[in-house]
Amino acid sequence: MANQHLIILAGRDAAPNPADTRYKQGDVLDVLPEDFPLDPITRKEHLAVIVKNLTDEEAIMLRNLYYDDGADYIEPNDISPPPAIIGKRKYSVPFSEIIRYIPTFEPARVEDPTDDYQPLYDNNIIPNAKQAMKVWDKWTESFKGTAPKDWEPVISDGT
Repeated sequence: MANQHLIILAGRDAAPNPADTRYKQGDVLDVLPEDFPLDPITRKEHLAVIVKNLTDEEAIMLRNLYYDDGADYIEPNDISPPPAIIGKRKYSVPFSEIIRYIPTFEPARVEDPTDDYQPLYDNNIIPNAKQAMKVWDKWTESFKGTAPKDWEPVISDGT
């Protein structure tokens, strides 16, 4: 059943590491229940977006790691041999797409770890995942899903 979920996007690129498996700005870091409380660090370092019309299975897949075979796994440890991780996250929401959705969106404010900037979350702007959420698949190098060319904002009325 589709419902609302809280998606946490990386606010900026993580520090480099030798394997270069760090997350990049816009990567889907986590998908949580919509009423999950945001802690102060998450509010200042990442971007929180509540989306509607996303099934629990789709939500789980969005937080997948990026494996060398490009597949989506719920439990990759059950596979022998396990696939190699080639990137921290497989899916991202490019900030350029958020600007198309909210022209006043300021990526520099999300990158600033001292700024508590949550323009979608705090203003109760809830995109419809099936109509508005453009998610980038790093394996196919294309947008996932059937999103239209332009985002269509869906403002929650509390129902």
